[in-house]
Amino acid sequence: MKRAWAILTVAVLVSLVVVPGAAAAQETRTGGTVVIEENETVEGLTVIGGTVVVDGTVDGDLTVVGGSATVDGDVTGDIESVTGDLRIDGTVGGDVDAAGGNVRLGSEGQVNGSLSAAAGGVSINGVVTEDAEIAAGSIFLGENARIGGDLTYAGELEQSGGAQVGGQIVQDASVVAGPVQYPMAFEWVLAVYALLINLLLGIILLALAPGFARDVADRATGSILGSVGIGLLVLLGVPILLALLAITVVGIPLTLAGTLLFVLYVWFATVYGRFAVGAWLIGLVGARNRWIALLVGLILVGLLAQIPFVGPAISGIVTLIGVGAVALALRDARRERGELRRSRDEQP
Repeated sequence: MKRAWAILTVAVLVSLVVVPGAAAAQETRTGGTVVIEENETVEGLTVIGGTVVVDGTVDGDLTVVGGSATVDGDVTGDIESVTGDLRIDGTVGGDVDAAGGNVRLGSEGQVNGSLSAAAGGVSINGVVTEDAEIAAGSIFLGENARIGGDLTYAGELEQSGGAQVGGQIVQDASVVAGPVQYPMAFEWVLAVYALLINLLLGIILLALAPGFARDVADRATGSILGSVGIGLLVLLGVPILLALLAITVVGIPLTLAGTLLFVLYVWFATVYGRFAVGAWLIGLVGARNRWIALLVGLILVGLLAQIPFVGPAISGIVTLIGVGAVALALRDARRERGELRRSRDEQP
């Protein structure tokens, strides 16, 4: 038991060190209104699901997800804004990437880099020292608009007489502007939410059927390749069967119900797969505790899944193992019930 608690302690410490370390360069705040006062300086800032007003200085990058931002002060790095309104009447030392909502660069605003925006409406009445790439329903260049490089746009462009573009103005309907992925801090927040949801599901599964959970773990660790193979067959075969069932009108309701059950099955199997990993790890030191195994497996695989390129592959393999092991455990449980029933029938 002491060894098991040692493993739990290490796993928690790793999560406390690695997760905050991913966003160590920036302070992260969620919800509400965040105000950086005029004489205040923060070392980088990420705001999720809230509103940020910068009257002072953000020394580094400013990232806003699911909220709005007003910059009347200075941001020495880049600005990334996702699914919210962005207004700039201050100075940005780097690039601006914005997606969603509306983007406004006021007459006092200056971007000392490039501007990339995909929004409902974009208004530029300040300075962009490099290129601007804009995809929006409406694009307005005011009297004080100054773009040092090229302007590439998709949408309806209205340009005032005093607006100046140093490079070429090119209309390109294929323009896709704005950030192509969510900021890392947001990805870690989603990972933590997923961990908590999977932990809750795992607790329910282990509490209701601890014996079945042990059987799944035994199948997964006893035959990894077999579990992976069965998992592939299930993940490939079931959708094909559901598609064939949907061909008939009568089969459509059954297909919808079957799809929902299949999604739940894969989710449950994913949690079982991570539980099996945890059970195997703590078993290496002679410990057996299903709750610690669940926590260790969820945290470890969740952390590994955040590794670029390799992480999703590791998570996918664990899911395959879980899907296959659950299928094998269900098959064996059905056989055992059948044998028990036959033995009862044979008794005089």
